[in-house]
Amino acid sequence: MSGTSLSEPMRFPRAEYCNLPNRKPSPVKGTPERAGLDTILAHFKDSELQLPVSEGSTEVRGLDDHEKMFLSEEAMLRYLKATKGKVKDAVTRLEATIVWKRTLGMWDIEAVAEEVAPEFESGKVTFAGYTRLSQPMLYTWTSKNVLAASPRQVKHMMFCMDRLIDLQLAGVPGVMFCADVSGKTQTQSGAMSVARQILKYLQAHYPERLGNAALLKLPWLGSLFVSLMWPFVDSDTSKKIHVNPDLSKDLVPKEILLEEYGGNLKHEFSMPYLDALVKLCLERRAGNLERWKAAGRTVGISEWDIFEPIPGSPSAGDTQEQIGNGHAIQTADEASKQA
Repeated sequence: MSGTSLSEPMRFPRAEYCNLPNRKPSPVKGTPERAGLDTILAHFKDSELQLPVSEGSTEVRGLDDHEKMFLSEEAMLRYLKATKGKVKDAVTRLEATIVWKRTLGMWDIEAVAEEVAPEFESGKVTFAGYTRLSQPMLYTWTSKNVLAASPRQVKHMMFCMDRLIDLQLAGVPGVMFCADVSGKTQTQSGAMSVARQILKYLQAHYPERLGNAALLKLPWLGSLFVSLMWPFVDSDTSKKIHVNPDLSKDLVPKEILLEEYGGNLKHEFSMPYLDALVKLCLERRAGNLERWKAAGRTVGISEWDIFEPIPGSPSAGDTQEQIGNGHAIQTADEASKQA
């Protein structure tokens, strides 16, 4: 597959390069996890439940189909894990996420894509390929972030996260970020504030979504940035962040890794590529919605029954600990201590 050019987003990981997941059973009755899940389910199945139409609003409404589909069994378990098993806190955070998404209009893919389109024009991000665990990948280049710091940059990254989730298939353990931090970076005073806000939203509204992250070509200044940001990163997230890894050995099949990082894939982002991505995500969401309706049209349905399956799955999966395949990977935690 040497020198393959990527002109539109990949629909699926390829079985010959990526491990395919196996379905895990739901939490067993009698366990704290099962009890917590059942309590969260009962709360959101209440037909009388009403939530604000936006943050700070006194107007309320019930859950729509997209919000009920979002409240999958796995979503509830992710929030339960993020709150260390505290059921009340998990419910509060799930409600906060729904209201936050309403406030920013995140459910409307096309409207948000149009709003954040200027942030794509420099080619500072792209969606390309999958990891060995079939996780969809987002590449970012800080040197291409040429626009002034603004709230739109925050929304742009949340849009990117949502599109990664749209590209995620049944049973896949999270998504992957690759951040190339080489070259001249944005220096205006608002840049750090934007970075903190992005991190805040990712941790609050996308808990346990990150499968892996890689900081690539990290220079001394980048190490300093990591050390400044590190107090805002929770411990679970820090374990998934790797500094200057050999992607082709540790995380991504060489055949579907960008050339500049040692792979065989040629790709340069363009605005038509964004259009193709939006089209694919709309198709994926429509398919997910149909499967969700067929599975019962209620909260608590498993993402295995909602998300599109990977061709050839189920198959032998891999674990987070096995990704390194014996190769040493420096974590960002280690890098921050060295800075």
